[in-house]
Amino acid sequence: VAITGYVSTGSLSSSTTIFSEDFYPTPSFPGTKWQLISSGSITTPDCGSIDTSGFSSQAAFFSRSGSRYIQTTSLDLSNALTLSFRIRIGGGGNCDTANSGEDVVVEHQIQGATTFTPLRTLAYDGYTTAQTVVIALPSTAKTASSVLRWRQLSNTGYGNDEWALD
Repeated sequence: VAITGYVSTGSLSSSTTIFSEDFYPTPSFPGTKWQLISSGSITTPDCGSIDTSGFSSQAAFFSRSGSRYIQTTSLDLSNALTLSFRIRIGGGGNCDTANSGEDVVVEHQIQGATTFTPLRTLAYDGYTTAQTVVIALPSTAKTASSVLRWRQLSNTGYGNDEWALD
């Protein structure tokens, strides 16, 4: 998971990484980057690594019963441009395939808001192999205090409709 943005110095602007997480070593919940994880854990997914760097096979893997999501702490996204991550939803093998309605939505929340706003919905059948997703962050998400969340809309319980985020 990475967020890129820019840093301005006078009339010059340069690209920078605002947030980066490869889930190795295993982060704390709550911690400096992540507020919480629900019905998931940081591990090597049952369906295999989704990392392409070869550095770490760990990812946020969701296979437990209940609401499944992972949420960042409040982040300064004032100068953010894009959010990128790798995701796999189901896909067979040792990873149970998701079904209609079991999509994963990427959302953001600004300070003081009581609800999350969707950034993108990832269809249950569109990510059966690990893929990199890049989202251009809208101006509404570019605040000094924004939270990001990845959430599965529904699931049929433990060991079903699994997904992984890296």
